[in-house]
Amino acid sequence: SFGLNPIVSVLLSMVVCTILGVTMERVAYRPLREAPSLAVLITAIGVSYLLQQVAQLLWTSNPKNFKSVVSLQPIKLFDGQLTISAETLVTILACILIMVVLTLFINHTSAGHAMLAVSEDRGAAQLMGINVNATISLTFAIGSALAAVAG
Repeated sequence: SFGLNPIVSVLLSMVVCTILGVTMERVAYRPLREAPSLAVLITAIGVSYLLQQVAQLLWTSNPKNFKSVVSLQPIKLFDGQLTISAETLVTILACILIMVVLTLFINHTSAGHAMLAVSEDRGAAQLMGINVNATISLTFAIGSALAAVAG
């Protein structure tokens, strides 16, 4: 986090990962749009390996501690037999919030409907006037931002 506030770090990571994800889509995946599935799979494995190695070079593979942003006490259930840390509870609540927002986005926006259409039938979506390339780039952007939140 380079000494930044953890919330700022997450937001900055989301921006960086979104840019990286859209760049990957344009450079590695877009040229393979009409290629056989095996070519896309091999590319995905290669890109994943490349990203892992670059990250390891930049930050090493040593585990790092993070400063908790949660100041709540752990929740104890069943007479203390089950303890849920505040971080775990915040993680669960954040995941629920993200799922709700993503569901609302997919089901109630034109971009979300375009994503559904492209995932169902790319050719038909294009015939209906949907910009398939922009929709796929948006999908990569959202996925990359969510990956940043996941850590």
